[in-house]
Amino acid sequence: MNTTILRPLSAWTTRRPDELAVACGATSLTWAQLDAASTRAAAELAAEHGVTYGDRVAIGGRPTTEWVVTALGAIKLGAVVCPLNERSGAADLALAVGQTEPTVIVVSEALAAGVSGLDVPVADLDRVGRAEGSQTELAPVPVRGDDPVAVLSTSGSTGTPKGVVFTHESLISSFFEWCLAEPTFLHARALSVSSMAFGAGLLNGFLGPLVLGGSVVYLPEWDPSVALALIRDHHVNHLGATTLFYEQMAAHPDFADADLSSLTIAFTGGNPVTADLIRLWGDKGIGLRQAYGLTESQSHATIPTVPEAMAKPDSVGIGGVLNEFHVVRVDGTECATDEPGEIVIDGPGMAAGYWRAPELTEDVFGGGQAAHRRHRRPRRRRQHPSGRPDQGHHHLRRHQHLRRRTGAGDLRTRRGRRDRGDRGRRPRVRRDARRTRPHRRRLRTDRRRRRRPLPGPALGVQGATLRRIPRRAAAAYRGHEDPQGRPPHRLRRSALPGNADRHRVTRLIRGRRPRVTSPLWDEDR
Repeated sequence: MNTTILRPLSAWTTRRPDELAVACGATSLTWAQLDAASTRAAAELAAEHGVTYGDRVAIGGRPTTEWVVTALGAIKLGAVVCPLNERSGAADLALAVGQTEPTVIVVSEALAAGVSGLDVPVADLDRVGRAEGSQTELAPVPVRGDDPVAVLSTSGSTGTPKGVVFTHESLISSFFEWCLAEPTFLHARALSVSSMAFGAGLLNGFLGPLVLGGSVVYLPEWDPSVALALIRDHHVNHLGATTLFYEQMAAHPDFADADLSSLTIAFTGGNPVTADLIRLWGDKGIGLRQAYGLTESQSHATIPTVPEAMAKPDSVGIGGVLNEFHVVRVDGTECATDEPGEIVIDGPGMAAGYWRAPELTEDVFGGGQAAHRRHRRPRRRRQHPSGRPDQGHHHLRRHQHLRRRTGAGDLRTRRGRRDRGDRGRRPRVRRDARRTRPHRRRLRTDRRRRRRPLPGPALGVQGATLRRIPRRAAAAYRGHEDPQGRPPHRLRRSALPGNADRHRVTRLIRGRRPRVTSPLWDEDR
């Protein structure tokens, strides 16, 4: 199953090449234009700054189409997007850059002075991907579902800001939760007014709408009258912003006569929401809802329905569809109504963990979905087709295994051989034990498998099928006819044509799969 966000982005480009994807002021890009521009940005980042799979790319600036093109270019390379808050000072920017150690910093002209003193190459955000006629195709990058897409810094309200890792899988799961809770999220047209350094901007104003096949209209410089006009002109139906934005729009003189009929999804958070504000927007036919979420929960933990929000303005809902939301005591039991406690959020919509902080990730996320390599299948012990240990074990262990199967009286070894210190020779099986044909066949097969090297290419469907059919049917399946007329079960296994290939196929199929590890966010590269 494909669990990366690159697949839906590519699919929407194919399905909707001429439809609007992003717009900002006088600039607008269709899906085909956005794909071409982001590919040029990826080629430029790789050629001029050496960005490759697993590198970090720090991006700073107000939300614009240039920001989106650069971020998508980095994601296409398998790099990790690290948004920088454009309102941060030089000290905060240096702290953020020091945590993620980006390969290059792509910032707008207004933010260039704040990062000029850092020992990291700096690129101009307004020029990345603008060169016409540059490369428009990229070599495929082996991106996996547990690879990080972005590292978003927390606000630092509980201490030092921490980098929260959003992976492809965690984002896909979170957006699926969105659609289950609110189906209109799919193909929505969003208005983005928040910084990309926050979840409201990065998720609600960039990745979420685009991955779900929608479009985004950006407003870099906040103006309530312009925001109301954009909702009307672009038929925006999705707006997620802090309470301050809604208060300023409601207080503007144009609010009373503004046509906001297209707006069906309006939620806010980050600040207390008053009942008067919800009532003002309710008079316009818009159910403003107060959502709750953390950066660790990818900004969404619970959103009430419109009737719940209108009836209980101070409520944030009862949890998500897949995400669980609990208020518990210190001992982990559920709190009663109106009893304060600790909030516990769990579910597929959670982030993957903290950037390069495995102990903190284990403590906060519990080592579930946020484990460093989640859902890794345990290694299977290599087994012989009959259930006995495969080659590679010591011969004495195989001998003891055979002894347990045949009984102590049927198997004898040459007396005193190990006492004389001759430990290099294989224990001998006496004649009375070798008379039993199954034991002799197993022992001979084990020796032959131990000496045979690993094969080259697989032998196809026929060879793979041989390991599943009975031994007596092997000769008939091969179409072999013995010149002396002996029945197939009387022939030695090595006499059957292609029998050695049969064992090689079995060994190839039942061999261990190599463990593929590429720790991008839990170890230093």
